[in-house]
Amino acid sequence: MIHEESGVETMEGGPEGDNATYDLLPMLQPTTVTAAATFLGMTMFLGTVGNMMVLYSFLRNKALRTAANGLIANLSASDLVACTVASPIALVVVLSQDPLPPPVCDLQTFVSTLCNLVTLLMLLGISVDRWLNINYPFTG
Repeated sequence: MIHEESGVETMEGGPEGDNATYDLLPMLQPTTVTAAATFLGMTMFLGTVGNMMVLYSFLRNKALRTAANGLIANLSASDLVACTVASPIALVVVLSQDPLPPPVCDLQTFVSTLCNLVTLLMLLGISVDRWLNINYPFTG
């Protein structure tokens, strides 16, 4: 049901009883959908290509296989998973403007959260590595 004064769609019923309502997202304007879909598509394409190039370079060149570059490769792998799994699901949501089925919603939430946590941990590791190299430059 769409409320006339707010334009927000609500869903009747649910686990709390038949009188409970759930606010869903308002319908997006076509220009907003186009802009969001374009941004997500470019992010997916550029992120996938760029991260694959980083991983390819890391795997092909033995001189790049250092501990510090391993952190960067791990960061790139996490971003690659986000670009190839979480972003396409977000694109489907933007284009369809329908709620996700619960298993797909759980998958998208899990992958997004996992990739974000890995990204934060890798950035922390890179920061600690850089700090150690700056403060103790001649130690092993």
